This record gives sequence, C-alpha cells and structure tokens, in this order.
Amino acid sequence: MPTTAMKGQKKKTKTSSSSSSANPTTDSTSPKREQNKKKEESTNNSVKPIEEVLTVEERLKRESFFLITHDDIPYEEDLLRDQYNIKSWLRYLYHKQNANRESKIFIYERALKVFPGSYKLWKQVMQKKTTFFLYIIYFLNEGSY
Repeated sequence: MPTTAMKGQKKKTKTSSSSSSANPTTDSTSPKREQNKKKEESTNNSVKPIEEVLTVEERLKRESFFLITHDDIPYEEDLLRDQYNIKSWLRYLYHKQNANRESKIFIYERALKVFPGSYKLWKQVMQKKTTFFLYIIYFLNEGSY
C-alpha cells in the first residue's frame, strides 16, 4: 500500500508541475504576487519625503498660482452678495492692480461674463493687453540692436 500512495503523490506533483511549466498564466499565485508587487510599488511611489512637499509648496507660492488670496476675501464676499454691481468689480480690480497677471486676467474674465457689454471693463482689458504686448515687442527688439 505505501507504494500506491507514493505513486499517487508523484502523479499529483507531476500534474501540478506540468501545468505550471506548460502554462504559467494559469497559475493562480503568480497574478496575485504581481498585483501585490504593483500595490507595494504604488504605495512606495505615493509617499514622498517632507523635503519634496515643502519645495513644491514654496515653488507654488513663488510662482503665484493662487489666484484668490486671503486679502481678496472681502471683495469676493461683496461679489457674492451682488455680482451685478460694477463698482464692486472695479474696486476688486483696483485692489489687484499690483498682483500677478494671471490673477488679474482671472478677475477680468469673471467680470466680463457678468457684464459683457461694459465699456469700462473692455477698455481696461484692452489697455492691459496693449501694454503687455508693447513690453514684449520692446524686449524682443532690444536684443536685436
């Protein structure tokens, strides 16, 4: 009897080894291992050191990607109360006169959506654009002399 049990065990090992060597994709453990490896790699990549996070925040502050700052909150609240008051928009734009170009464009676009026919707003937008293009032309021509 021990000989028959051993033969059966050998058959089982042969069938399992033959199936895994013949078709490796049918092995149920290999895809799970690959998935676990991918999960471990993704978790390792998503965790960043504190130094990298701080440098990104500093870079964002330096490049001024924040279009609405804490100083703008009273103006934004005023616009929430009455967005159809052109004086509120003009006060807000006056407040942002020393801000970066992107934040001013952001406010001008919002104001022009509310007042598409406002002469004052369009005149200011066109003046800003012409001065910007004049500066570009000046600096481009400055290098050619």
